Amino acid sequence: MRKILNLVTILLITFSCSNDDSTEPQQQNEFPTNITTSSQTAEIGEIITINGNGFLTNGTYTVTFTENKVSQIIEINSNYLKVEVPENAVSGDITLSFNNQTETIGNIIIPNSNLYLFKRNYENNNDQVSLVKYDLDNSTETIVYSLGNDFDQNSSLSSYDGINSVFLPSKNEIITLDTGNNSLLRVNISDGTETTNMLTAGQYENYNGLIITDNEDIYLFKRNYENNNDQVSLVKYDLDNSTETIVYSLGNDFDQNSSLSSYDGINSVFLPSKNEIITLDTGNNSLLRVNISDGTETTNMLTAGQYENYNGLIIN
Repeated sequence: MRKILNLVTILLITFSCSNDDSTEPQQQNEFPTNITTSSQTAEIGEIITINGNGFLTNGTYTVTFTENKVSQIIEINSNYLKVEVPENAVSGDITLSFNNQTETIGNIIIPNSNLYLFKRNYENNNDQVSLVKYDLDNSTETIVYSLGNDFDQNSSLSSYDGINSVFLPSKNEIITLDTGNNSLLRVNISDGTETTNMLTAGQYENYNGLIITDNEDIYLFKRNYENNNDQVSLVKYDLDNSTETIVYSLGNDFDQNSSLSSYDGINSVFLPSKNEIITLDTGNNSLLRVNISDGTETTNMLTAGQYENYNGLIIN
C-alpha cells in the first residue's frame, strides 16, 4: 500500500512540475498590463515612472519617445519601469516594446528650450523668409523651414514678420500669425511640415497679438476698423475646428496718433496664477488685464513721465 501511495505522490509531483513548465513560457512572453505614466510633462534628463503589472526584472524592454529617441531604463521591478527622458526627445507619444510587440503607453509634453527666429532676406524686394534654430552656445543657426517668397506688397514687412509667434508643446509646433493673409502658419519643428489655418476676417477686420495659455488655448486680438471706428475684441481660437469666440470686447479704442489701435496685442502675456491675459496699452501707458474665465477687465496705469513710454512685455 505504501508503494502505491509513493507512486501516486511521484506522479502528482511530476504532473505539477509539467504544468509549471508549460505555463512559464506563456507568463514570460506576456506584455505588461494596466500601464500608466507618472508624468504628463517632463524635462530632458528627468526620470519618469512607467507603472504597470507584469514587468519582468530580467526582461528586455525598449521605451521610445517621439523622433525615435530610445530612453535608458534606470530601474525595473514587477510593477514599474523608471526611465530617463533622452536627449533631443520632443513632445509626443511614448511607446513600449517587448517580445516583438509595441504599444503606445502615453503622451508627454517636453518643454522646448531652443531658440527660433524668423530670418528674412529682402534683396530686390523679393523676400525669402526662413524659420531658423539658433544655438546660443555656439552662435550658429540652422534652417528648420523655408517659407520662400512671401513679400506683402502692402507692407514694409513680410506678412510672416514673426512678431506674433508662440510654441505649442503638444504638437511640437511654432505658430505665427500671418497678418498679411489673416491666417495662422504652423510649422512642426521636428520635421518642418507646415499647416495653415485661415482666420475668419471680414473686409474691415484683421488680427494682431497671439497668446497661448498653459492649457494651450490660443487667443488673438481682432480689430474691426470700418469707418476708422476701431472695435477691438479678444477672441479665443480653436485650432482643431478653426472657430473663434469673443472673450472680451474692448470697444472703440482707436489711437488717433497711430495707424493701429493702442491695444495692438503684440505686447501680451498670460499670467497663470490669475488666469489673465495682460497686454500693454502703448497709447495710454497702461496694462490691460482680461480674465479669460469671466471676461472681467482691470487696468494698471504705468508711471510714465511726459517724455516716457513703454514697449516690450515679458513674464518669467
